Amino acid sequence: MKATAAGQHLAASGRLLCAVPGSDIQVWLLRHADLDDASRNQLLLTCADLLPAALPERRLAHCLLRHWLGELLACAPEAVTLATQAQGKPWLPGQDLAINISHSRQWLALAWSRQTRDIGVDIEDLGRGQAFDALARRYFHNGEVAAWQAAAPTLRERQWLHTWTRKEAVLKAHGLGLRLALNTLDTRHSPVQHADLGRWAVHSHDLADAVLSISWPA
Repeated sequence: MKATAAGQHLAASGRLLCAVPGSDIQVWLLRHADLDDASRNQLLLTCADLLPAALPERRLAHCLLRHWLGELLACAPEAVTLATQAQGKPWLPGQDLAINISHSRQWLALAWSRQTRDIGVDIEDLGRGQAFDALARRYFHNGEVAAWQAAAPTLRERQWLHTWTRKEAVLKAHGLGLRLALNTLDTRHSPVQHADLGRWAVHSHDLADAVLSISWPA
């Protein structure tokens, strides 16, 4: 289920809320083009100290995250301390809030939970023009390749992105990352089970121009 997020916060312009079934996890989503110009300019001004040498879109994403996290933690955006664990997972020191972040060229996603400690999120745009066949044969489980090839032609790109984002979400939730041979991970069903990872629930959500997947311990 997806709805426009309420509230008058500067970073709420254009933001969508996705509640994840079977969990307390929620995801804020923003298509970059849906952020109004006034909010965009004001956000960049309020984060002038953040990545001053970075491209504007990268700076804007970090500004949005700082404001979103400040909203969730009920503190000023500049008071947010975002750290990275050894395996690359983002975390908030001293806070009872688990988070994970993903961004594509078109979208920014922040998943959070106050009860589930390990979560992963991945979002990917449609229309990327990837070499889907070669990538599927290299990185997909045999069952995933068969499911992708069996999809109707008009749905094959979306099916491919379902598989890819589910893999990414599981690996980000676990923290192992791309050190795992991806073709040993079969994400067609939830929970996903793997000898090196354990059991992970996974949920995918279709947007008009993207696919979102979220994972958490089963």
